[in-house]
Amino acid sequence: VDSQLSDASIIIEVLELAQDTQIRNNDCKEIAEFHFASYIHDCQPISSNILLIKKHIFPNSSRSEHEFVWKVIGTMTASKFNEAALESSQSLAHTANIVNVYLAVFRLVNVETDFIVIMNDPIQLASESSSTQLGAQVSSDSYEQRIDVFNRIIDSIKIENWDLFG
Repeated sequence: VDSQLSDASIIIEVLELAQDTQIRNNDCKEIAEFHFASYIHDCQPISSNILLIKKHIFPNSSRSEHEFVWKVIGTMTASKFNEAALESSQSLAHTANIVNVYLAVFRLVNVETDFIVIMNDPIQLASESSSTQLGAQVSSDSYEQRIDVFNRIIDSIKIENWDLFG
């Protein structure tokens, strides 16, 4: 993500393995979709959609056999939390930004953990959004460049000490 003033963000979550009854047979694609839906629900968007769900392929094969990494790419139209709390539902559209959401799930079965990486990348800022008022801009990078940034983040994550998980 470029260096200009931006609302792009990276979120890291370390969670217990998702055991939702809707997930069949530890299906990693469904697990990735579950975590994406959970995150999107928490953001209370006006709308959202999934563009892509796929297994992440690492550039080298030195990854642990216990790691299953799937990624989801989608969009949401949502106001920031502080704006959503202040606005009525009728005026949310005036502060709602369109955001690309990139989410990766590292399924760490041997330590019963889902390690989640989320990158929020605004692609359109609403005129009344606090982001616009503060002079934030959307990235001038292409969609492919943004995907590349996210993939490099995923590729760079390595667990050095598995004892941290107990």
